[in-house]
Amino acid sequence: MRLITSNEQAIKRAVIVFLIIGILGRVWTVAVYPPVGGAKLFILSLAATVLLAAACYAADFLNARRISALYERLAPVAPIIGVSCLLTLWAAAVYLFTDTLSLLRLGHFAMGIALIGVVWFAGDSAFRMKLVLGVVVLAAVVSALYGVAVAAAGDPFMTIWIIISKVHLDRIPGIVAGGRIAGLSQNVIAFSYVLAAAAPLAFALLACGKGGRRRERTWLLWPALYFALVLMLTVLLLNATRSAILGAVGGCVVAGAVLLLGRPDLWKRLAATLALVGIWLLLMFLPAISGANSILGREPMGSEEAGAVFGSGTMPVSEAETGGLEDTWFGRALIRVSQPGWPSDENSQYEVELREKIATARGRWQEAGEDFYLSGRIVSVGDTSARARIPMTLTALRYSLEHPLGTGTYAPEPRHLPGGLSPRVADEVLKHTPHNQFLVVLVYYGYPGLLLLGAFYLLIARSLLNTARRFLRSRDTESLLLAAAVTGALAGYGLNSLFHNAGPFVGDWFHFIIVGLVFCIERHAAAKSLPQPHTL
Repeated sequence: MRLITSNEQAIKRAVIVFLIIGILGRVWTVAVYPPVGGAKLFILSLAATVLLAAACYAADFLNARRISALYERLAPVAPIIGVSCLLTLWAAAVYLFTDTLSLLRLGHFAMGIALIGVVWFAGDSAFRMKLVLGVVVLAAVVSALYGVAVAAAGDPFMTIWIIISKVHLDRIPGIVAGGRIAGLSQNVIAFSYVLAAAAPLAFALLACGKGGRRRERTWLLWPALYFALVLMLTVLLLNATRSAILGAVGGCVVAGAVLLLGRPDLWKRLAATLALVGIWLLLMFLPAISGANSILGREPMGSEEAGAVFGSGTMPVSEAETGGLEDTWFGRALIRVSQPGWPSDENSQYEVELREKIATARGRWQEAGEDFYLSGRIVSVGDTSARARIPMTLTALRYSLEHPLGTGTYAPEPRHLPGGLSPRVADEVLKHTPHNQFLVVLVYYGYPGLLLLGAFYLLIARSLLNTARRFLRSRDTESLLLAAAVTGALAGYGLNSLFHNAGPFVGDWFHFIIVGLVFCIERHAAAKSLPQPHTL
């Protein structure tokens, strides 16, 4: 045990390494799928970090022989871990009593709670915290670059994405038909969650200007952060996911406000950053220049070709119609790796169906590619998805009044719908969850679950306010930078979750990494605000 205690810093470095691997695996769900990737890689990395952190905590307890030694290390995060555990236990009780047990979702909660403890254990230095934030931005940027490659070049990038991403395979034609970018995630929506949090991180790091100790490192960092920020914002606009765009913009505004609160002299740098981002977006989306069309614009399909692709959806697909990577030895190998256990025969039912889906997806991408306009979906509120949001809220509230303790799932019936809905909107409402993090928790776990979720976020807000008071007292730029970045990321994620089914207790455990950093930053700001000893 003394050996563990004496090598604690080395263990913390190992925890950070495994955490970075987990973040990359979580964001690059598709790219790292074979042979072990995505959620599997994330879980394996998280298990390693938990074991290492638990070994250090156990060593503290055995050396001191008292439980208070362990509590002292976890005291700042004990309340939020406690609230999270209570919500998890309540959710488990609801599942058991309603016979809707979801071990997967409870597993997500457990992983999130473990992440808070792991991040708190290892994130005891500004460098490690910035490293984790930088990896989140890097993962999003690489994923976005791959998505742009899919949009601009098509194959082989698109076919590789389709073959490896066996998750939600039936939804691929619909996703691709909208000309939207999923990056290296399994779908557009999952990718938008990452971008909504990562864009404010890049904005805060760029606007603050806190670079490395060496001048040349700083000059290399600024262009890289600018490129990362404009790339993520461009992909968000191309995706036209309105809640994610609102989240990213709102997160950047919140990050900028925190920076100005701590250092009003940063207004010039903030103005310059906004001007540079505005110039880029004008070049990309101004109709007269239309840089976005250079990415998404393609030759439209002829009616005969479209009819051949969209015809029955089950007809045999020839090499001439698909003409892509899936008919090469490499493509067939990818198919088998993505579906271990399937027959190796290239004419197996799975491979035939997959080729048909690839052909359909590619055809719809070509058909819809040059029909992208910024004003089409982003500013429109007349589509079914937008018109269904208020009825979704009313339906969820009526459902919750009928089931105040939750049902573990969401199965509204026509009697829960408000009156006057068109058949299409009513069908949209009945088929989907409420598209709001708090409403989803309400219908799943009832009013007790909603109260616990409120307590969860109140603890986060209290920690952020304590951090603000401390860096205002110490005027520590590093604490200000970290607080602005994490607050912006939380705001971006939170705004997105108000209009979509994101959230730490809805199944997205990636969010807990940022939550853990909130308390690490408070600890860092507290250390910086302590009076320093005088030296002669």
